[in-house]
Amino acid sequence: MLDSQNSTLAISNLKAVASANIHGSRQPTRVEVVTALLWKALTMVARAKHGRLRPSFLVHSFNLRGKIAMPVPDNSFGNFTNPALARFTADEDENKKVELDHFVDRVHDGIRKRVTDSAKISSDDDLFSSVVSTKTEMIEEFHRSDADFYMFNSWCRMPVYEVDFGWGKPGWFSAVVVPGHNIFHFMDTKDDDGIEAWVSLEEDDMLLFQENPDIKAFTGQG
Repeated sequence: MLDSQNSTLAISNLKAVASANIHGSRQPTRVEVVTALLWKALTMVARAKHGRLRPSFLVHSFNLRGKIAMPVPDNSFGNFTNPALARFTADEDENKKVELDHFVDRVHDGIRKRVTDSAKISSDDDLFSSVVSTKTEMIEEFHRSDADFYMFNSWCRMPVYEVDFGWGKPGWFSAVVVPGHNIFHFMDTKDDDGIEAWVSLEEDDMLLFQENPDIKAFTGQG
């Protein structure tokens, strides 16, 4: 788990760095910049292991509630999602510096495409077709031997710290367990606008990841 003692300030600084190099006036969200930071670090881990930049494929959960043009019951529950997808293509120039804004752009574009596509869903058939198309694309990418595959899930903005089952509100909320590797969960910190990132990697990847300069700087260890 990555947890900055002053995560709100760290994320604000991260957004400022990313915004300075992004074309246009848009401001990246905190989920976008933290996702981009981790993705960039993972790309550097892969380069350290393989001696070269490798292409990678990112899958980011996307809640369809309120995003599609068909009614969804207010009391519906479960994983009503269709993930946003993004790709990193290795540049032929291995010495070219990989910048944070490069990943922020890709994360943002993937999420915006999912928002745009979801707004066109107005029937059960549309929904089924969209989900099947996304899953097919994911499966094809997953079986590519030359690409790394990362799955991100955000529970940010969910009011989990307001839940009270009769013994008080939680002091700390977590995913408890993250099954598998190359899986990442985001959750709000309790008292501010920060993010906790729960990271599941193979042990050798985790050792490299923890020593990444960007990760150490973000978590206050640099």
